Amino acid sequence: MLDAAVRTAIRLVPFVGIVGTIIATVVDSFTPGGDLGRDLLENSVLWMIGVQGWMTGCGHMFVGEPIAESIGWPPK
Repeated sequence: MLDAAVRTAIRLVPFVGIVGTIIATVVDSFTPGGDLGRDLLENSVLWMIGVQGWMTGCGHMFVGEPIAESIGWPPK
């Protein structure tokens, strides 16, 4: 059960950055006096580099075996 949940979470990590960027930019677009281009850039850096990088790094540190197996590396 836990193994299936980990594998599902691993498959969804690539979408966290784009979904977070879209949601945050839509919310920011309703802020009066906001600059859409700047908001999009800031949210892209935060979500696609920061949050997604942090999640990927934690995944490699704590559940390395399933991740290695999912990208085709042989298990230890």
